[in-house]
Amino acid sequence: MKTTHIAFALSLAFIAAGASAQVSPNAIRANSITTDGTVAGAINQAGGGGVGVGDGQTVSVAGVSGATNANNIKTKGSVVGAINQTKAAGVSSGNSQLVSVGGVQNTKARNITTEGTVFGSINQTQISASARDNTQEVIVGGVNNSRAGGNITTKGTVLGLVSQTGLSIGAAGNKQIINVAGVNNARITGNANTKGTVVGSVVQIGAAAGGAGNQQQILVGGIEGNR
Repeated sequence: MKTTHIAFALSLAFIAAGASAQVSPNAIRANSITTDGTVAGAINQAGGGGVGVGDGQTVSVAGVSGATNANNIKTKGSVVGAINQTKAAGVSSGNSQLVSVGGVQNTKARNITTEGTVFGSINQTQISASARDNTQEVIVGGVNNSRAGGNITTKGTVLGLVSQTGLSIGAAGNKQIINVAGVNNARITGNANTKGTVVGSVVQIGAAAGGAGNQQQILVGGIEGNR
């Protein structure tokens, strides 16, 4: 099993300002959390082999996630380049890809303000004889499963292709979740303002003998309850 977790903080390809570029899933209490992260260049994970287990890729650029309690959270993340996960194997279990650019998940704050931008493609591809579910989740300036005692303001932009491709025999299925400046399953006491833009295609392709089916969920600047 190959698992990649990438939290960009104080690296050569990253510029951070404020409290931290990535807040870890451990409990954090702060008055204010401000993140600012930029990645210029491609991020790739490739796996192969005759028999293999699933690969995992987690990319967080200026994201905030986990048990966090703050007065104000403000994020600004951008990626200039492609984010790719590719797996070709004879027999393999499913792959997972989680990309968060300026996203906020599973947190609690008074006010939440997000901004995420991706200039480039986000791709997940698996070709194998047998596979479990492939999952791709992309959050760009979105808010998931969070609570705001005040206001939530989001802005997200994707300029490029977002694609998931699963080609296999006996696959369980593929799942693609896209959140661009959307607010999903959040409790808001004050106001919510969103602005989401996607310039490019969002594509899911699943071809399998005996597959269980595919799911595609897209939220661009929308507000909704738990999916």
